[in-house]
Amino acid sequence: MAETTANLSTVLPLITPWLALCEPPAIQQTLQVVARRFCQDTGIWCMWLTTTLTANVDSYDFQALLDAEYLNCSIARILQVMQDETVFYQSGWQMDNAGLLVLVNGVGSLPTTPPDLSALCVVQPGLNCTVYPAWLLNEWAEVIAAGTLADLKRRTKVPFSDPEGAVEQGRIYQYGVGRAGVQWQTQRKANTDLKLQDMTLGSPTTLGEFHRA
Repeated sequence: MAETTANLSTVLPLITPWLALCEPPAIQQTLQVVARRFCQDTGIWCMWLTTTLTANVDSYDFQALLDAEYLNCSIARILQVMQDETVFYQSGWQMDNAGLLVLVNGVGSLPTTPPDLSALCVVQPGLNCTVYPAWLLNEWAEVIAAGTLADLKRRTKVPFSDPEGAVEQGRIYQYGVGRAGVQWQTQRKANTDLKLQDMTLGSPTTLGEFHRA
């Protein structure tokens, strides 16, 4: 199932009225930096990635499946269909910082229909990313906007400098980061088993679905 996306520019109306003297490119650049930081600080952008196992191949590049930058992997499982039921196998694995997953126990011969290898990966947007999951911007736009305002108002020797305003917006951002982190950990714990039960071979949906209001 394709995930609904939204452009980061939808957050700008929450920022620009308070920074009339700031050049639009500076706002846009700071917004991208803060949105990326928010994803990294919270681990909230998470998705299932799936690839098909190949006989005698032990390493699989999950980074290549992402448009966003790889951050870390939470779960790796091998899926195989047996007697019309989906059976999940936990396999020993390691994943490096570049998103290369290595099956420690190796892969030998495979059945006629090779099983899939799925990993639950936490991702962060690339430096120039402007397209995000719609649920993320729908739920956390105000927090990302607050972080952007804090960063810009904190600057000195510019006409929009506002140290007190920066502190206030920074507190809003930090509170939002904490709330998002707690919410995500709670939802992931509650929904991961359900997600595994509902997953069909070759067509995993993203865990972002669980965040929609």
